[in-house]
Amino acid sequence: MRRSLLVIATLALLAGGAIEAVGQGGPTPTGDPTAEADPASLAAPTGRDAAMPAWSAIRPHSKAARDVWFDAIATLRTGEVVVVGRGRGRASPVRAFVFDRSDPRSWQTVSLPSRKRAVAVDIVAWDDEFIAVGTRLPKFGPPQVLIWRSPDGRSWRRPSRIDDAEARDLLATDDGLALLGVTWDGARRPVPTLWRSTDGRAFEATPVADAGHRARRVARSPSGTWIVVGQRTNEDGYAAEHVLWRSVDGGDRETIDLPFADASRLMEVVAADWTPSGFIIVVDLDLAGPEDPFGEIWHSPEGIVWT
Repeated sequence: MRRSLLVIATLALLAGGAIEAVGQGGPTPTGDPTAEADPASLAAPTGRDAAMPAWSAIRPHSKAARDVWFDAIATLRTGEVVVVGRGRGRASPVRAFVFDRSDPRSWQTVSLPSRKRAVAVDIVAWDDEFIAVGTRLPKFGPPQVLIWRSPDGRSWRRPSRIDDAEARDLLATDDGLALLGVTWDGARRPVPTLWRSTDGRAFEATPVADAGHRARRVARSPSGTWIVVGQRTNEDGYAAEHVLWRSVDGGDRETIDLPFADASRLMEVVAADWTPSGFIIVVDLDLAGPEDPFGEIWHSPEGIVWT
């Protein structure tokens, strides 16, 4: 599944609904089919708005979790939709929100196996199944990347693991999966790392940048050009300007300074993707001042010059 601006908009609507649901008293039980859409959002458009698509906000309720937010969405060709998210709960901090296509207002909360002290960060549809990734943070010992698989979003196999690593982003391509995350060197400095797999089970790791830097999002063009968006760190080890590592073959990479590489701008790269007109990067940012936060979409045909 290729994430798109439509998916980003959908996530924004879903996340907004979830946040609003947090403040409501008496949540309905998990899987309650009576969860309702906002009547105001279902009102028929009038005037020139009639030509715009109608959107409605669905607010899934979960009795087992609070302060819920969503991280990613995926759809199978058969229509099943899964949103992975996180929420504070007594024993189940990792959750998948499963869409029942027979009734778009009915959502079922599914707990992922081995969820204790773990968070899910991304999900894709690949080879007619869902693949979700996250990170387990045990009380003792290094973190572990967890990789879950499901044919329908309702039943999940026990996850495979990558020890001493953390997950950041997951990408489905025409020749397999790409998992972006971090490992550590002998001095316990973070090493941006890209794992690739042709079968979704065995992953081969390749460093993306020197130790000490951070990687956030990954995208690839149909011709095989890869971009990884991240941050360089300064001499004190703090994340500084945002940069992009680019490769035309998945091997040797060049470092490209991005136009918004300004340490005074507090920002987070929330998505990177390939579109028919080239690469896009989506960022949420503030100016470290009294201005309201806002978002930007940056575009480049080949990943070198950005506007």
